Amino acid sequence: MAETNRLKKENEELKSRIKSLEEEINAKDLIEKRLVENEGFYKYLFSQITIPYESLNPKGEIVEVNQAWLDLMKVKSKKDVIGKSITEFIHPDSISVLQENFPRFLKNGFVRDVEFHLLKSTGEDFYIKNNGIINYKPDGSPKQTFCLFHDISENKRIEKLLYDELELSKKLINSTPNIIYIYDLTLNKNITINDRVYQILEYSKEDIEEFGNSILKQLIHPDDFKYYLENVIPAYANLRKDEFIENTYRMRKKDGNYIWMLSKEVVFNYDKVGKPSQIFGIAEDVTEKIITEKKLIESEEKYRNLVERANDGICIIQNRKIVFANTKFVDLWGSSKGKLIGTEFTSLLAEGEVEKVDTSYKLRLAGKNVPQIYESIFKNSKGEHIDIEINAGLIEYKGNAANLVLIHDIRDRKNAEKKILEQMDDLSRSNKLMVSREHKMIELKREINELRSKLGIEKKYNAPEKSKLFSNDIN
Repeated sequence: MAETNRLKKENEELKSRIKSLEEEINAKDLIEKRLVENEGFYKYLFSQITIPYESLNPKGEIVEVNQAWLDLMKVKSKKDVIGKSITEFIHPDSISVLQENFPRFLKNGFVRDVEFHLLKSTGEDFYIKNNGIINYKPDGSPKQTFCLFHDISENKRIEKLLYDELELSKKLINSTPNIIYIYDLTLNKNITINDRVYQILEYSKEDIEEFGNSILKQLIHPDDFKYYLENVIPAYANLRKDEFIENTYRMRKKDGNYIWMLSKEVVFNYDKVGKPSQIFGIAEDVTEKIITEKKLIESEEKYRNLVERANDGICIIQNRKIVFANTKFVDLWGSSKGKLIGTEFTSLLAEGEVEKVDTSYKLRLAGKNVPQIYESIFKNSKGEHIDIEINAGLIEYKGNAANLVLIHDIRDRKNAEKKILEQMDDLSRSNKLMVSREHKMIELKREINELRSKLGIEKKYNAPEKSKLFSNDIN
């Protein structure tokens, strides 16, 4: 009895197991049927979409493509590509990308946004971005890939244009003789700076990076850095977008010597509350310019002293106006310098001298050859006449043609010449009197000699004959 019950129970368990297996088989058949149906649906779907689709086996051979893929790759039909290695359509520079990513794709089961450089059947190249998943076999091994990709050639073209423009900008920025930078006021460091800084200051890139946030404090001369903190930094807060700050300061080169820099800076960026956060600046090495200016100032000061201490009056005439006059010229004129500057030069001449001097002035400006030195008569502020000698020549003054005129007071010379002429007149008159007396004495001696000769007495005086006497007078 017990044995019968045991067999009966085992029989029922066997029936239950068979039923369970049948249900499992039916379920698998249904799933496979559904998969077949879905596969047909998805194949149809992939064949209709405009996005290129391809399917590869684990060897990298093409097992399926859609019409969009054929159109893009310039291939006539599927039979021309099915079974071929995908490497036939990959540009040589992307083979390494495939070798790196395909095994990873098979292992991970998906791939996203991998860029490839492909070749069409016509040889034309283009770029794509690939996304895909793996379809596995029942044993878990990869069966095939399902991949979609889109053409990114236009994006790559634009990227290349932008890159080329960026590279050109970098070259232009680095070729400029000036330092160009963006300085972050919050971080206290340069966000970007061109290569010119290394050439001007002679530090390496590593040196500049090593200075860190204290670069300005370490390189700017202490006196100039103090001015920068107290005056320049506060000025940024009130700087409008169309304004810039100009600052001249000294910076220390790697050899320890200081050079002069001139920076022009504008606000490049603002923070959330509208406070300047970044500054765009251009810094120029103006050491030679400042040294030259200093020498010019020293030279100008030296020559100014010479001009001011000159014994002759010196003035510059431009557009017929007195625009400069030294102390001696002002003294000759006899009034204040303020009243003299801007005066028409002809008003400082005696009435009879205006035409002569004005004509000389016009001809000289016209480039004609006129006497440089000549005499004239100066009229001072009191209307008094002063004999002068004018020495005039063309110069450039403040960018325009002008006459540089030296006025020499020749009153003493004129007075001396007058005295000499008077003395010569006196001497001439005295000479004439002496000559007349001498002639009379000679004539008298000659007459005495003639009388003594008539009396037979020897001549007493050695007097010339009358003819010789007249001859000597003539000579």
